[in-house]
Amino acid sequence: MCLKRGLSMRRGMVGCWGVRNQIEVTVDRWAAWAPGVESPSDWQQWARGERSFGPMDAKPDVSFVKPIVRRRLSRLSRMSLEVAEGCRVNETAPFYVFCSRFGECTRTLEALNGLVRGEPISPTVFSQSVHNTSAGHYTINNKDQAPTTTVAAAEATLEAGFLEAWTALESGKASRVLVVYHDEPLAEPFKKPAPVLDIPLAAAFVIGLPKPGDRLSLSWKPCSDPQPEKHALAEHPVLSVLRLVMGGPERVRVPTRRLSWEWQRLV
Repeated sequence: MCLKRGLSMRRGMVGCWGVRNQIEVTVDRWAAWAPGVESPSDWQQWARGERSFGPMDAKPDVSFVKPIVRRRLSRLSRMSLEVAEGCRVNETAPFYVFCSRFGECTRTLEALNGLVRGEPISPTVFSQSVHNTSAGHYTINNKDQAPTTTVAAAEATLEAGFLEAWTALESGKASRVLVVYHDEPLAEPFKKPAPVLDIPLAAAFVIGLPKPGDRLSLSWKPCSDPQPEKHALAEHPVLSVLRLVMGGPERVRVPTRRLSWEWQRLV
């Protein structure tokens, strides 16, 4: 599930008027999960167009989680635990950033629909429908008391997660940060056109401060286009970032309503 790689973002550059517009980190390892595409070799085949996604109802088995806990996990939590475990950070000062645009929206909608039908909400369902459910499960399962934060930032959720992680690195709070992105499609009444995710997807990245080797930069600037959706990627931005990390395109632009983001691989 995990691939080690010396991939780095150089130390942040400063834009006009002293305002930072680029961050720099190192991506040492990554892991990702989607239906039918799980191992690093699976993802390499997918990037070459040799493998397609499997049935959309698939979910990871997360056999490393105790059965009594595993049976309570939503698919979203399973996905996040699967990739986080694949990139376990064995550091003395780890830091975790879990990022999800919609979080446990599926479970929340099921609970709300139950209320409409006059059914009581299960305490378990209620307690595990919060946005930091996956982060809580991961740290409890590993008996880990490391600092953890959960991020949601609309179309730029992965980018915001990397910014949060970089802040922890630059401040000296951690020598490595595990960033875990996880989302799944919304229920039919709430679906929107791309770039909203149309497959269940989780990806994890272990990042640190820069070191020699391949480099990756993340920069941003104000979006001047009043209709950034016109330039939306043909696939979800996280998939495009995975292609970049695997050595695909040299840059990925992610237009949002307020900012235009650019990921770039530098050799």
